[in-house]
Amino acid sequence: SSSPLLTLTSTMADDIGDLMFQAIERGDYNTVEHYVNTYSLNHCAAWDDGYALLKHSLTKGQREITMFLLKEDLKLNPHFDNILGFNKDETPLHIAIEKNDMEIIQKLLDKGADVNACDKERKTPLTFAVQNK
Repeated sequence: SSSPLLTLTSTMADDIGDLMFQAIERGDYNTVEHYVNTYSLNHCAAWDDGYALLKHSLTKGQREITMFLLKEDLKLNPHFDNILGFNKDETPLHIAIEKNDMEIIQKLLDKGADVNACDKERKTPLTFAVQNK
C-alpha cells in the first residue's frame, strides 16, 4: 500500500497543477509567478517542464504570462513521437506564428524552438507561416 504522505503529496501536486492552468486562463500573473517561484516548472507531470504551461498561455492569449514563462528555463520542444513520426499537436512556435506575434516568435527562436518540428498535419512552423501569411 502507498504511504499516506506520498498520496497527499501527489494529490497536492495535482491540485497545484490544475490551479496553475486556471491562473493562466484567467490571466492571473501574480499567481503564475508565485507558483513558478515556489514549485518550479517541473512540479508535476502535467506541466511538462513548462511546455504545457507555455502552450496554454499562448493559446489563451495571455501575453504577459507567456513573456514571463519565456524568461524561465523551460522546455520549448515536444518529445518527438517515434511511433507517429510527428508531434500530436502544434508546438508553441506554431501557435505564436498563428497569432502573428513577432516578438514571441523571435524569443522562441532565440531560446531554441525547433523550426522543423511537425504538427499532426506534418507542417513545420515555416510551412505554417507561409500558409498563414
